[in-house]
Parts: sequence; C-alpha cells; structure tokens
Amino acid sequence: MEQETILLRAANKAGVGPILLQSSKNFIVMEYLAGKKIFDWISDLREGGSASELKAVIKKVLSDCHRLDIAGIDHGELSNITKHVIVGKSIKIIDFESSSLERRVSNVTSATQAIFIGSGLAKKVQKIYSVPPRPKIINALREYKKQQTQQSFDNVLRILKL
Repeated sequence: MEQETILLRAANKAGVGPILLQSSKNFIVMEYLAGKKIFDWISDLREGGSASELKAVIKKVLSDCHRLDIAGIDHGELSNITKHVIVGKSIKIIDFESSSLERRVSNVTSATQAIFIGSGLAKKVQKIYSVPPRPKIINALREYKKQQTQQSFDNVLRILKL
C-alpha cells in the first residue's frame, strides 16, 4: 500500500487519478468515483451517435496520459485500458498499483493503441466515429515516443481528430 500511495500522490500532483484522501501501510482511502468503466460507457453510446461526447472523453484520457508521461509516471496497464478508466461526472484513470517512476513512460502510446488499434474497444470506437488509418496513427505515436513534447502530443490529437 505504501508504494501505491506514493504513486497515487505523484499522479495527483500531475492532476491525474482519484484524489488520495488518507493512507497507511494497510489501506488507502481515495475519492469515490461514480461511473462506468470506459468499455461499458462506450458500449452504451449509440452506434454512429455521440461522436463529439466520445471524442471529448478520449481527449481527456489522452491528456491525462500525457500529464503522467511528463511527470515520469508509467501507469503500466493502459494497454488494457478498459479496466483502468472510469467515466462519470468526471473521467479518471485508476489503479496505480502497477505504476512505476523507474520505467520508460508510455501512457499516451499504450492508451492510444488500446483505444484505436488493437482491441474490442477499438472496434466500438470505430463504429461511432471515423478513425484515421492505422499507419497515420502509428507514425504520430512514433514521433511522440521520440520526443514527448506538447507539440508532438498536439500532433497525435490532430491526427486522431480530437
């Protein structure tokens, strides 16, 4: 619990994750998040409808991922994003127990690939709005991976039509 507390505190400093309220070596108390996991939330959107709402949620998730990248925190599990984002009144990345301050960060690239390229989630997203071709996304992510600047992140958002 102590390591997760350190990581959640660091994520909170970056403006990401549920707010840490209290902790000890045996427990963590954090903000309650009412909402649905992102996969379920997207599943509830009508096919072809709510594209602007979906884009806003994805942009918020990727912006939080960029904040984590800049802070040097690798979440570690965003390639399976369906379990790690809650969408409700707010949109939050959760579960920082596998995070690291030591690994090379790859939050934006992992989350983008999970949302747009290689998962059941990607198929649901593609039914709601027109996603750019994979090679364009991959090229933008490669550039971002080389230099995790605001400019390269903005380019990823532009390519994704967010």
